[in-house]
Amino acid sequence: MDHAPTPDLDPRDLRRLDGFGLATPADAYLRRPHRIEAVADVLAEARTKGRRVVLRGAGRSYGDPSVRGEGIALDIGRMDRILDWDPATGLLDVEGGATFREIFRRVLPDGGGLAVVAGTLRASVAGGTMVDLHGKNNPRAGTLADRIEEFDAMAPDGSVHTVRRSDPAFGAIVGSLGLLAVVTRVRLRLDRWSSGRVRVVTRRSRDWDETFAAFADLSAMEHRVAWIDPFHPAGRGVVQGADHVCEDDPRSLDPDVQFGPPSPGKALVPTALNRVLTRADLAPLTALRWRATREGTAQPTFHAFNCPLDSIPD
Repeated sequence: MDHAPTPDLDPRDLRRLDGFGLATPADAYLRRPHRIEAVADVLAEARTKGRRVVLRGAGRSYGDPSVRGEGIALDIGRMDRILDWDPATGLLDVEGGATFREIFRRVLPDGGGLAVVAGTLRASVAGGTMVDLHGKNNPRAGTLADRIEEFDAMAPDGSVHTVRRSDPAFGAIVGSLGLLAVVTRVRLRLDRWSSGRVRVVTRRSRDWDETFAAFADLSAMEHRVAWIDPFHPAGRGVVQGADHVCEDDPRSLDPDVQFGPPSPGKALVPTALNRVLTRADLAPLTALRWRATREGTAQPTFHAFNCPLDSIPD
């Protein structure tokens, strides 16, 4: 018996998507479910239509892990509820689409914190799980996986399984870039913070030897990071080390203090520069940054030091 062809996807659902780096855009059929049952419906739709699925959290990957041309982009950003937070135990249950920024806003006033973060807090928890993100304290604190107690994973057939640290599937799914399952819920064990600030030591280096020497000198500090001037052949840069401040500082646990007041005007200058800058203009700008960097010690907020990618909106 002949069967009528399966209707294709509606082209009106096509959206141009890319990652944080804006390097690999592609048109995909966007799906943004609000609840877990709708996630299963999207997977069923993909099977029926013969389309591949790419998982998308907050779209903050540098490259193309959350982009697939002509595929179905499953964006779980609307599944962002904080399901449970217990300051006494430090356990936090969140939906996969919640961002780390939303988590910090919820837990900081109670003295909760998460030391393992990427260069942005605007990434999603599910996305961070799928790449097993790390921060500037990776040698000391490990990766996000070391803070995950369990998570719910939806298989391609729509079934949901709770995966705990002792399960073999834990190590397979964490860091799998979303190739095996959809992470819909994550339970994290957070740290107890008395302060939301870090003590930062900043050094300038004139060449590769000084850069590596400064990085080694700061090896006793919890966080370390180096910026290299890509237009300078000798490898000059800026090296920073940081330790979490342990003194009581409840004011720094106020989310408005931690993140600072919203400043839409910050985006105006880079937006304007993007329209006129050429590659030839970047060398003097990076040189200016190096010369303008002040050596010494400061105590910025944890967010200001760890998440420079959030300093300019959008």
